[in-house]
Amino acid sequence: MSRHVDAGLPDVVRAAAKAGEADRYLAALLSPKEVRGDLIALAAYLGEIRGIANEVREAPLAEIKLQWWRDALAQSETGEKSGNPIADEFARVVATHTLPRAKLEDWFDACVHTFYADAPASEDALALELKLLEGIPFAMAARVMGQADADENDGTIADAAVAYGFARLGLDYSRALARGRVPLPVDVAPDDAKAYIVREARAHLTRVKPAFAHASQAQKLPLLPLALVEPYLQALERHDHDVSRHIGAIAPITRVWRIWRARAAGRI
Repeated sequence: MSRHVDAGLPDVVRAAAKAGEADRYLAALLSPKEVRGDLIALAAYLGEIRGIANEVREAPLAEIKLQWWRDALAQSETGEKSGNPIADEFARVVATHTLPRAKLEDWFDACVHTFYADAPASEDALALELKLLEGIPFAMAARVMGQADADENDGTIADAAVAYGFARLGLDYSRALARGRVPLPVDVAPDDAKAYIVREARAHLTRVKPAFAHASQAQKLPLLPLALVEPYLQALERHDHDVSRHIGAIAPITRVWRIWRARAAGRI
């Protein structure tokens, strides 16, 4: 178990998690105190990496910036600290819970792919991308919660990753376009983008709901962000929302309420 709880984290780590991965931050707050700090550190780290694409427009420069985080994690294996509290806290989480470095490298590679303009080659390629981008973080959170064999290819985690991934893709679709990337397969017409995103997200959410309802508490907690898929899709479906021009959002109180209700009721 972690030597930290939420109160023991540096403020900068907590702030980064809240700003960069609000869904996972709120889910972490509802987790057992023994792992709460570790899950917040994981959310902070994810948020820092994901934020690179919006901070650095040039893909090669974004990849260089991400490489610093990769190198800092590799150096931590010899006990070397980076001096960055987010990187160092996450390195501690990796060591404490024996998180698989190979999976983290797969996640880094998937993030790098999103820096470049190339669209996914097919629907299957996009599904794989979402399993890596969202499934690996779900699996890492599950491992922190004690599920030593959690994997992004597990049926429930895989469906959760694709459902949540499509919802997030819809919210940030206009940002991707502004960076010169079309994040959908080339055979999806621009006018069909919103309908395609909503349809695919709901299809996978429908599959994961029964599994979530019958899962143990330890299995549910890492997947609590799924509670936000439906409100995210409803925001996208508003008649005045143009996914190619508008950034999707929901009210902060809705985010808090939905995740808390999922935690209390045990269903999404």
